Amino acid sequence: MIVLSLFDGMSATQQALKELGVPVSLYYASEVDSYAIKITQKNFPNTIQLGDVCNVSIADHIDLIVAGSPCQDLSFAGKGKGLDGERSGLFFEAIRIIKEAKAINPNVKVLIENVKMKSEYMDAMSDALSEALGERVTPQLLNSGLVSAQNRQRLYWYNWETIEEPEDRGLVLKDILETTVDDKYLAGQKLLDNYVGGDQLNLAISLRLIQYTITIRKAQRSVLELMAMLLAT
Repeated sequence: MIVLSLFDGMSATQQALKELGVPVSLYYASEVDSYAIKITQKNFPNTIQLGDVCNVSIADHIDLIVAGSPCQDLSFAGKGKGLDGERSGLFFEAIRIIKEAKAINPNVKVLIENVKMKSEYMDAMSDALSEALGERVTPQLLNSGLVSAQNRQRLYWYNWETIEEPEDRGLVLKDILETTVDDKYLAGQKLLDNYVGGDQLNLAISLRLIQYTITIRKAQRSVLELMAMLLAT
């Protein structure tokens, strides 16, 4: 399978495909965050990084396109700029790329993820994606809380048979908390020695890093669980 992941982040898509046992011959990634790219290349060194989505063009066969375009302008927590916003408007770059890929491979499969949003934004995204694919595609609302300890309602557009909602595993925060933390997450001794406030700094940084690690792992697991479920159908 040849995969193109837009807004790839730290490449959770590759991890999901790996856990599913799906053979991937080529994996193209479009990402601009240097730290996310470093994580991806450490875990999946054969990833072909393409850079800014605005500069991506398709000239070869692609089997699967996965994209989670920026949600800030679509989220109820944002300023409501919608698809006219500079960040969430990048969705239309994904649409452009999907059209290019479909012109080469009419059977290309597409998986798009985004936040729960106003119906007008959701309908506009559905219309654009349907036009690009030449078939009607509407989103399915799934909550990561069914398969993880994180309540995260998300919309998924995909052009294959509708899946059944997974059973609720009943996971809560205590099910994923770690009881020990590796010393590498603690503040260094030099930093502590130069801090007159004492051990509070080490505690504060440790707690912050634990919180960050838990958040990242929860988010990654939520994505992996749902992507594996979607891609397995």
